[in-house]
Amino acid sequence: MIIYKQNIYMNLTFRFFDKETWSIYGVHKTFVILMIFILLRQNITASTLILMSLLSMMEGGLLEKILFTGFLVLLTSRPTLRWMLEGLLFVLSIILIHFIPQNNIIQHMFENSNVLLWVMRIASFGWMSYILYKIILPFSKLFV
Repeated sequence: MIIYKQNIYMNLTFRFFDKETWSIYGVHKTFVILMIFILLRQNITASTLILMSLLSMMEGGLLEKILFTGFLVLLTSRPTLRWMLEGLLFVLSIILIHFIPQNNIIQHMFENSNVLLWVMRIASFGWMSYILYKIILPFSKLFV
């Protein structure tokens, strides 16, 4: 009797500054996570915004995404009740956005409209600027 050993591994990648099609898809997924946090009245910090962005850029299987999200939440937060809720929301968000297909109708609508494409570009720039603002704001209070 021959028993074959199967190698089991997980592969997860991040896509940054790839084709604009991927960026549109990533922005839409980030927007979904942001809306979940806003609707559930969660505190939005610079770390939360950065984590939302990172999670939206992940490619891989659902299990890999859930495990990696869990590790990122453990890495970026302090253990409190709010931390547990936030971590759970991130995991639920990952599960939800995992099932949003790439090349969907909304994505094509943004790709095919020059106006919507510029809205997406401006929104991406605004998102990054807002994260930078949230990072710099505490330092500006030191000099006042």
